Amino acid sequence: MSRLDSLSTAGITANLNDETFLTYLAHQQGAGGANAILRAAKNGVTTSEKTTKNMSSNFNRRDAQRTIGTSTLTPTNFLNYWSIKVGAFKKNPSANIPTSINDQLVRVSQETGVSLVTLQVICRIESGCNGDSAVRVVNSYGYAGLFQLSNSEHMKSKKPGGIIVTGK
Repeated sequence: MSRLDSLSTAGITANLNDETFLTYLAHQQGAGGANAILRAAKNGVTTSEKTTKNMSSNFNRRDAQRTIGTSTLTPTNFLNYWSIKVGAFKKNPSANIPTSINDQLVRVSQETGVSLVTLQVICRIESGCNGDSAVRVVNSYGYAGLFQLSNSEHMKSKKPGGIIVTGK
């Protein structure tokens, strides 16, 4: 995920109470996983094998070394890494998001009450959100769409997950 590795994190500090970060953490790890990671970090303990495996698949050790100064995966390091990454995306949340997608993000924000910045950040992290083709992005685990919520089978049926860009 070169867009994450190349993202400038200069001047960004971890904010584990940030709403966008917490929303992204729950999106990435599931509500139970996010809670387990936060609880483990607070109590200075490790997570279950399943949660650790999920964290590991979202923790680029080389980029973590550059971003937080260590490549060791712990709940605290994982949270700090992702908090800084989310904070870096929040510096310019709509960067490279075309109007056709951003207009849909605005609509979803208005309809759901989820902040526009949160939707923009998650979209940029998950699919790049940098063009209409981002709707069809499928990751290595088979998740698809702007927010990587659908599965690849759903994509094969030509019904993209996430937001469908209208007028195309």
